[in-house]
Amino acid sequence: MSLVPKHKGTEKLCSQAKKKMASLRKEIEEKKHRKAGKGGPKYFIEKEGAAQIAIISLTNAGKSSLIAATTNAKAKVSPNPYTTKEPIPGMLAYKDIQFQIVEAPALMEGSADGKAWGLQTLATARNADALIIMINLSQDPVKQLSLILNEMEKARIFISKPKARVEVERKFMGASLRIILIGKLVNCTLKDVKELLKSYRITDAVVKIYGEATLDEVEEAIFESTVYKPAIIVANKTDLNKSKANLKTLETCVGNQLPIVAVSCKTHQGLNTLGETLFKSLNIIRVYTKEPNKREFSKRPFILKKDATIYDLAKNIHTDFKEKFSFAKVWAKRLTFSPQKVGSTFTLEDEDTVEIHTK
Repeated sequence: MSLVPKHKGTEKLCSQAKKKMASLRKEIEEKKHRKAGKGGPKYFIEKEGAAQIAIISLTNAGKSSLIAATTNAKAKVSPNPYTTKEPIPGMLAYKDIQFQIVEAPALMEGSADGKAWGLQTLATARNADALIIMINLSQDPVKQLSLILNEMEKARIFISKPKARVEVERKFMGASLRIILIGKLVNCTLKDVKELLKSYRITDAVVKIYGEATLDEVEEAIFESTVYKPAIIVANKTDLNKSKANLKTLETCVGNQLPIVAVSCKTHQGLNTLGETLFKSLNIIRVYTKEPNKREFSKRPFILKKDATIYDLAKNIHTDFKEKFSFAKVWAKRLTFSPQKVGSTFTLEDEDTVEIHTK
């Protein structure tokens, strides 16, 4: 489509073709999801802990060894390829929280097209909060990474955030169309966006546009079920001879785009840094609570996104707190004095303790 010259004679034709292509893509995606669902309940792992992280790799990268070495899961470790046939969950302890690590069956070329259990594995990745991309350092790391990313991208799962993000939230009939621009439009106007949405009969919705978005990106958001996942790379088998050279090749290829944790599941070298790397990549914080007139702080923290506010915490605790909020007291090492009385827009940081007062 990008090669078609832009003039009035072709604009309508391009628009019709794009709508047809988008409709066909949607139909293909729906068929894939129906096929993925045939794996039965065993392919859906209910989330537990602070976050669910899926391990994605090609065969024999050491997924079973990793989950066996770092969690309570009883994974079957075998040198035979494709031993894991269904997701296996386990809990990884990090400080006073736990991450749920899910070993997914191996990807292969053609997974996104339905080969073997590929669609089920990609569904596991889509459902997770973050990904561990596992690389076998005894083989070509760049080839492995390229294949994994290619299969995920075909399934509309990306690990790098785009310049723009568009969210379309359908509303009840009569709610009207509302566009919230948190950023800017590139080579188009709000009027263009409204006309585009109306051409797809989207008249009752809230459309949020983040970053710098083109009209094409807004159009893709209407049909594509694209997701972006935080990810880290775990490069396994550092105990083998070829590992140093292959690790350097991988680091050169990846640059600073993703954190790389070099480990040996056999000797357990490097595994102690896994929890901290995941915590940082997820961009989350731990916030503790305290009830008024009580001395004890909560032992279990609330897990919130970085830059969350008192208001976000109140929503997580109870809807009454959100609606009846009066003020809060915060205990934090960074404050000159604690507790400090704050309002709902106060930005929280990791390990803050909050006492909420209602009207």
